[in-house]
Amino acid sequence: MVARVTIASTTQDVTCIYARRGKNRIDYRVVDEYGGGSFRGRSTRTSTQPLTLGDLVSFFNGAWSIFNVLEANFGHTGYDLEEMQDFIVGVVKSDAFRLKKVMEQADSGAKGASAPGVR
Repeated sequence: MVARVTIASTTQDVTCIYARRGKNRIDYRVVDEYGGGSFRGRSTRTSTQPLTLGDLVSFFNGAWSIFNVLEANFGHTGYDLEEMQDFIVGVVKSDAFRLKKVMEQADSGAKGASAPGVR
């Protein structure tokens, strides 16, 4: 897992980004517990190098937008900042260097290289 967002909805929804090393690329996918039912855009992509933080955020928000979630839950109440902050229960990110390490190992010819948490 690269990142996870948990919100304080009735069912405590969780949306994650996973990454795994392919043959010559890194494969990314955004996953939710609804089989992608909450997505509004593309939920998979690849890259030859680890995504920058900005690219990762753009990809994640393009598939599943926290802004749309906040609009749906707080638009009618005036966007109370404290309530919105409490609604986002957790944002977890893995060590971004794990992906870089996997790619470095692959580039150096290491066969079957993997890093904890990278799928």
